[in-house]
Amino acid sequence: MFVFLAVHLDEHPDYHSLERNGEDATRKLLEKLWQTLADRLVLFAPGWAFDANGPHAIGGKGVGYFRLSFSIATYEENRKAIGTFAKVLNEFYRL
Repeated sequence: MFVFLAVHLDEHPDYHSLERNGEDATRKLLEKLWQTLADRLVLFAPGWAFDANGPHAIGGKGVGYFRLSFSIATYEENRKAIGTFAKVLNEFYRL
């Protein structure tokens, strides 16, 4: 019913500058990505809400997660959402 999807945010062009400024770069970038996806009507749940041992405990520093539910959408809706996610990721990482 759910898939946890890891996003290696430490590969983002802004990650290290955010860290040098004393910010939680993983959380900040994941929130930015989450908002961008929501603006495009793709509603993935950020993984920090499901991490019992605290933020970033599952994948470590620099890795953020989304929890994707594939049981509440049709096949076509899931395909469209994944296609949008791929486009957003390319823009987000400036590829």
